[in-house]
Amino acid sequence: MTDDDLFSRHDAASALVPAVFGDGDAAKARARVRALLEALGAEIKGDLPRPQDGPPYLLVVHTSDYNYESTVYAVPDDAVPPAVREALRVVPECFAAPDDAYLACWGGILRLLAVWGLDGLTAAAFHDVMVEDFGAAHGHRDLPDLAEITALGGAWRAHEVARLDQGGTTVVDASAPWLGHRYRELYLFRQSM
Repeated sequence: MTDDDLFSRHDAASALVPAVFGDGDAAKARARVRALLEALGAEIKGDLPRPQDGPPYLLVVHTSDYNYESTVYAVPDDAVPPAVREALRVVPECFAAPDDAYLACWGGILRLLAVWGLDGLTAAAFHDVMVEDFGAAHGHRDLPDLAEITALGGAWRAHEVARLDQGGTTVVDASAPWLGHRYRELYLFRQSM
């Protein structure tokens, strides 16, 4: 698969999100989840389970160009802190870190990177590099402090439900419980660096 194929795959997926669904939109949400996963190279065997009664969820996909994979998170709505929820709504669907530290939403980018796993750094190292070195250089005021980064660090690892190979096809079992969640919001982000 070439880089052009990867970009086409991401473009097809990004046309489907962000998406927000109401309480009566379970069938639409389920169809959109399937279309999003398939656009990213998933092969879903079988019909998706009927939506479960229960709390609403957010489906968030983090595509990493340098890892050639997309990580899929199914996050309970009540597990999304307000600052992270705001980040989901303001961070552009494609960004580079730290190259985009000049963007006004840099604090939001950092919060997303934190919940996804701190880009492989410790909380202190992440804070020193991404907040102190890059963020402060652009005069941002809405940056997470070390305590917030520590609290957010890797918080969504427990909600990771799939990894999709961006260079091929990943088979996803349609009977997986997370595919039956009642999704309220869908997001996709591509980290180009």
